[in-house]
Amino acid sequence: MKIERITGVLGAIVTGVHLGDATDGQIEEVRQALARHHVVVLRGQDLSEEEQLAAAARFGELFHGDTSREAMSRIENSEQKLPATDKWHADSSFLENPPTFGFLRAEKVPPHGGDTMWVSLHAAYETLSPGLQRLAESLSARHVVTEAYVQAAKEYFGNAPDADFQRSGHDHPLVIENPRNGKKALYLSPRYLDRLIGVTEEESAALLRLFDSQLDRPAHQLRWKWTPDDLVIWDERSVAHRGLSDHFYEGPQYRLMKQCLAGGPAPAAA
Repeated sequence: MKIERITGVLGAIVTGVHLGDATDGQIEEVRQALARHHVVVLRGQDLSEEEQLAAAARFGELFHGDTSREAMSRIENSEQKLPATDKWHADSSFLENPPTFGFLRAEKVPPHGGDTMWVSLHAAYETLSPGLQRLAESLSARHVVTEAYVQAAKEYFGNAPDADFQRSGHDHPLVIENPRNGKKALYLSPRYLDRLIGVTEEESAALLRLFDSQLDRPAHQLRWKWTPDDLVIWDERSVAHRGLSDHFYEGPQYRLMKQCLAGGPAPAAA
């Protein structure tokens, strides 16, 4: 197996393994690459949905999340299904136990556009001044199910979450410690993060603008241009991600991705 870094901050291309028939030793090497690089890209992964789910299950219990979602999600963009993920987020961060690993495989990609971006939450924390780090460590944040999520669930999954789920939310520490590498991360998920706890609304809005600006620093980011059968795995405690919508800039271009998630322990305070 060969591991080649993509950027100085995050991401690696892993070659020499096919997840459909990977050995336990190879899976462990991929796990170690994830702990170090946070996002790993495996090309040529011509997997059926069942094979992708079986591979994901070797990293943790398969994650369903809510009543609208199956273990495998079809993220399809067409004239009828518009892109809906072009905002930084950690998947289902509004739950007590959000997923710990994401698995996204490209099935059909547009001729241009439709890339996915990841941003390092470790770098977002580590490049704050010591005073802001201490402030962030003292705060928690409320993550909620948004109306945009409910509409996207209807579009992508065919039905909306039930009413009780739509009213749900959860508070997480703003700074968490990743159990796989011991590093601190600024647990930001702007798509679902409603407000900071223990400060006024005005202070929350100002602080979130400041913290969220860390996600927009190019040096913290990885952008991947998909080819069919690319599979990307990422650590949901280390990165946030977004699916870009530029393949609709000059008119709809078809895009089909298959995503599944694996669960694990809840985010823990650093």
